[in-house]
Amino acid sequence: ARPNLNEHITKEFELMIEVLQVDRARGDKAVQEARRKAYKNANEKLKKYPSKVENEADAIECLGAGEMAMHVSEIFDHGGKFKQAREKAAQPRTAALLDLTRVWGAGGAAAAHWYDKDGIRSIAELRQRVQEEEEQIGRGDWDAAGRVRVVTAQQLVGLRHLEEFEQRVSREEVEQLSAVVEA
Repeated sequence: ARPNLNEHITKEFELMIEVLQVDRARGDKAVQEARRKAYKNANEKLKKYPSKVENEADAIECLGAGEMAMHVSEIFDHGGKFKQAREKAAQPRTAALLDLTRVWGAGGAAAAHWYDKDGIRSIAELRQRVQEEEEQIGRGDWDAAGRVRVVTAQQLVGLRHLEEFEQRVSREEVEQLSAVVEA
């Protein structure tokens, strides 16, 4: 596989893609999805581009004249940071949704539910709520009639093993595991 020569840009676009993914509940969903796809397509082009994009002319050559090339230019103008993406990611609700979607099995809809309906703003608060529910169940205080647990079984696994799931696995380990599985 060819190395990504434009990681300095693609990591900024990936942040915007994540922001648009988790914040789908706001505004016109069709417009949000179209924007997310546009960023995703531009990001793929940048990853595959055979040379490093270093200025607006390179961006236009890679992406064509348009909104995405303009955003690449903005990244160059702001010291390598995509200001619009970073501002959106820093908004309290969006920052919380980005954090909560780190849980395996939880997408933007689950994170938005936790934030909007359950008042949960962080992984720590989600863990606290789950612990409180488990304590109630253990004491027999849990009224199961009409109550839904805050997380599904899959999300509970994801929450319990969050840090493990986020650890990077070396290529060597993957190859060793692959050899065992194939044997």
